[in-house]
Order: sequence, then C-alpha cells, then structure tokens
Amino acid sequence: MPFVLANIEGGRAISLAAKALTENQDILDALETAIREVEADPSARTVGYGGRPDLLGHVSFDAALIHGGSKRAGAVAGLRGFPSAITVARAILERLPHVLLAGDGAARFARELGLAPSPDLLHPASVTDYQEFLKSQHLSSPPGPADPLAGLAWASGGSLRPGDTGWTPPSPKGTTVFLASDGRDLAAATSTSGWPFRHPGRIGDSPVIGAGLYADSRFGACACTHTGEMTIRAATSSSVVHFLRRGASVREAVHEAAADLRGLSGGFLGPVVIHAASRSGDHHVLAVGLAEPFPYHWWDGDPDGPPRRLLCEVFPA
Repeated sequence: MPFVLANIEGGRAISLAAKALTENQDILDALETAIREVEADPSARTVGYGGRPDLLGHVSFDAALIHGGSKRAGAVAGLRGFPSAITVARAILERLPHVLLAGDGAARFARELGLAPSPDLLHPASVTDYQEFLKSQHLSSPPGPADPLAGLAWASGGSLRPGDTGWTPPSPKGTTVFLASDGRDLAAATSTSGWPFRHPGRIGDSPVIGAGLYADSRFGACACTHTGEMTIRAATSSSVVHFLRRGASVREAVHEAAADLRGLSGGFLGPVVIHAASRSGDHHVLAVGLAEPFPYHWWDGDPDGPPRRLLCEVFPA
C-alpha cells in the first residue's frame, strides 16, 4: 500500500502527495508537488518565501530528495533568488552527473532550467523577525563586513557560548520533510530556509544525503528536522535505515539513532525530530530533547481516507 508521512510543516500539503499517489503518479512527482506548495506558502516560516534570513539579512534555501530504489539523489544548498529549491534538487537528480550543487553554482543551474529569479524573497514578517533579533543583540543595523559573527551565531541558537546547556530556541528551526511509498519504492524529500539568523554559509542536514534524509526501498526511509549539526555528526537518517536493515522495528531503529544523538558531546547540542517509516508502512516519529510532543501527519494509503494529524513520542534530553 502507498503511504505518506509529513512533518508539521508538510502537513499543509500532504493531501497533494496522497492524491498524486492515488492517481499512480511518479513518487518523486508527488513529493515535489507537495513541497512546492509548502515553499510557496508564506505562512510556512521555515521554508521558501516565508523563511528567515541569515545574520546579514539574506535568505537562502536548501532541499534534497532521494529515490529509495535506485538511490538516485539530488540536492541544493545555499540557493538564493529562487524559492522552489526542491525543483532545482529534482533537476540535479535527473540532469546532472552530480548530487549536490551550492551557492552561485546552484543559482546558475536554476537559470539554466529557465526558472524565473525572484530577487526579493524576504517576507515582511521575516524582516520584522530579523530586526527583532538584531535589537535583542543590541544592534541597530546588520553586521558589517569586518564584524565578528561567531557570538551572534551562538545567540541565534539560544546559546550564549559553546557548551551552554541551557538551550532555549528563540525562534523555530524546522524543515519540510516527506517520506512516501508508492507500493513499490520509497522516497524521501526535504526543503528548508535553514537556521534563522545563522552564520552566512551555514548548511544544515537537509541537503545532506544520509544525515537529513535517506531511503532504501528494501527497508525504509527517514528524515530529520531541527538541529542539523547533530544529525550530520551522527549520520542519523542513514543510521535509522541501517538499523532497519539489521532487523530492528521502526521504533527500535529510531531509538537506536536517538541514543547515538544523545551520545554526542561538545559543539552545539539541541533537539532533533526523527521521522521514519518501514517498507511495510510501519512508522514512528520521535522528538529527542523536546519537552512537548511535535505533531506530524500520516496517510495510510486509503484513497477514501484523509491524512491524520498525530503526535510524536518524546525522548527528553
């Protein structure tokens, strides 16, 4: 049976993916269509047009997708001027010998695709958020070329200094993630505007195959949100699928990966939400380091049944 799992941001478009799979459309088409809908929605504050900028006030986008049967993957990082990062990632998968393009090269490829640039992608609400962050750091204007940014980067994560254990995020950090099955193959896809008010050039886990997302049609798929620095260090998404391959249940696999995350020390430590599903359609979502459960959305393949909004398990820090 087909299925679709989407996180809280993706929930606004999960019905599009479900409809596409019900109509036997290509699984990557289904995920791209759904994520493009989220990217275009300014009320989605962690992806696309509604996303927040870096410390210099520039907004950029990361996205990726992977087909679990062929392991073909495409990813884009630090894309500026083009809001539909998932479409660029899909084209990388299909048209280039590469997996990941970043920065100016990614924007050049988007122009080669004939995509129309949108130079002003900073939503008014994001401008306000950025100004409020600067004010909280006693700044009246954006940092200049010679200003050090390390302290501001730590402050944007809710930490005052390296190793600070009092992690309280000042603003949402999130990603749009989808896992899906068409009854034959599995796929995973992500899109994000990244850590709000991050150091320029910071890339999280969303475009990193094996960290922010992974899929193997023989076993399962996984995608993560929140603190990408941690899932990069622990290779979380590929680890979950590896544990499934070794015979673990979905819940067991997610808990094994959570234990790896909790074993990290030093650097920036924050919460992670792991979304996973097996080939058979068993699924589990676990919030590591959060006090309250996070919502997610699940469609079980019933063409007459709507997606359900569920709450994840919580694994406190």
